[in-house]
Amino acid sequence: MTDDAGRIQPLKGHIVPVRTVQETNPEIEFADAYVVQIRQKCAAQVSKLIDATYPRDPSRPFTHLRRFVKEVFLPGHLKIEINQRGTSSSSVSSGDTENVGVPTIFALIQPPLPEMAQLRALLAPFVPTSPPSSSTTTTTSTESSDQSLDKFFLTTTIPIYPPLSAAQADHWSTTLWPTGYNAAFARATIAPPPPLLSATQTDISSKAAGFLRLACEVAREAKQLKRGRGVGVVVVDPAIASSSSSCDSTEQEEEDGIVAVAGDARFCAPGIDKPIENNNSSSSYNPNCEGGPECHAVMRVVEMIAIQRRSEDISTLNSVSEQHNPELSPLETRYLYQPASTTTAITTTTTTIEQPTSPAEPTSSTTTTTTTTRILPRSAGGYLCTDLDIYSTHEPCLSCSMGILLSRFRAVTFLRRGRLVTGGLASEPAAAATAQPSSEANTNRANNYYGLFWRKELNWRAMCFEFVQDEDDTEVEGCEEPGEYHA
Repeated sequence: MTDDAGRIQPLKGHIVPVRTVQETNPEIEFADAYVVQIRQKCAAQVSKLIDATYPRDPSRPFTHLRRFVKEVFLPGHLKIEINQRGTSSSSVSSGDTENVGVPTIFALIQPPLPEMAQLRALLAPFVPTSPPSSSTTTTTSTESSDQSLDKFFLTTTIPIYPPLSAAQADHWSTTLWPTGYNAAFARATIAPPPPLLSATQTDISSKAAGFLRLACEVAREAKQLKRGRGVGVVVVDPAIASSSSSCDSTEQEEEDGIVAVAGDARFCAPGIDKPIENNNSSSSYNPNCEGGPECHAVMRVVEMIAIQRRSEDISTLNSVSEQHNPELSPLETRYLYQPASTTTAITTTTTTIEQPTSPAEPTSSTTTTTTTTRILPRSAGGYLCTDLDIYSTHEPCLSCSMGILLSRFRAVTFLRRGRLVTGGLASEPAAAATAQPSSEANTNRANNYYGLFWRKELNWRAMCFEFVQDEDDTEVEGCEEPGEYHA
């Protein structure tokens, strides 16, 4: 859709972060731990003794758990147990004349757990029935029977990993062991750090609607030319896009940081016989009548950028179009080979030390290269799709989702109305994220939510956003209706 001046009108709506699969379906693991009742004034001494005797496992710091807890803050099941054993503060004060009024505290012994007999012998001098004097430590340890000491040693269950919310921390504190919640805690394997996620969302939110509208135009072109399904993607260099925000250029498209666009071309794949007649509906899908993932829009745009990266000679960039198979569409050619503007051209300087003619006469030469394309070649520092953002009309399939990660995109944004049963990025039903319905409501997606954009098993992660359109802007002309096909 364009205005009277021929400019593409952006979509109406807003972007929302896609939650990770670790957030929507967290792997909650628990472990057993010991709880020992000791004299409160011996807490520091006990802490040092435990650390020296049982070094902590660096892979499990347990910093979210309180190490020492007063009786009043214990979870309910432990309070009941110490009352039954007669070791609560009131019981000790009234029943032990030697330790009347001596305050106690409860120490947590976290995994890996030592042998109980060894732990009992180590902490026997610090339990309420034993005087804390060092001169009587040996005598007390020897004379204290196992039966008298056992009542001060309890067992509980603790969460291995930090809580994901304050509510979860409160629940664990009342049912397991007092747990702290730190919203700023670095949980890189669980979800993007909140400051980074917020900064990226702010960075792309102002122009996401325009980029997605262009992706819809690319999708419409692919469908009208009968090259493939109505799926389109746009790749943007955020560094160029942010710098163009302060420029008063009349050629706004040139200054928006778009480096490449691609439409679906699965019907152009070799060996496909009459694909339009067989796959002309989003509700029907026959993999034998359309090409594989290499013809999907995401894979094609990654290939375009890779070809440009490998083109070391800037002057020959326009000749590499012969390497594209299938050949580029008019819109793809226009954006892939548009030159960089004067405000975004990159200049690199290389100094080469030449072999001197004599030890006293070293020489050097300096070569300056100006990159006039929006996609930097490797000689100018370009590497895969690092630091680039991709916008898609549909949720990418599993293959394309992995292609996005392996190409090292910074962020991916897709239309919520373009969610697919075969998608690989969403981690929960749209109804769980917001109250708005989505195209997947009547599909057989079941629990196939992979959330590949941020998985702790993978060595690269990208931030992911959905574009939620306004109620009066739900129709996108040219885009393929959601179905059981792969995008």
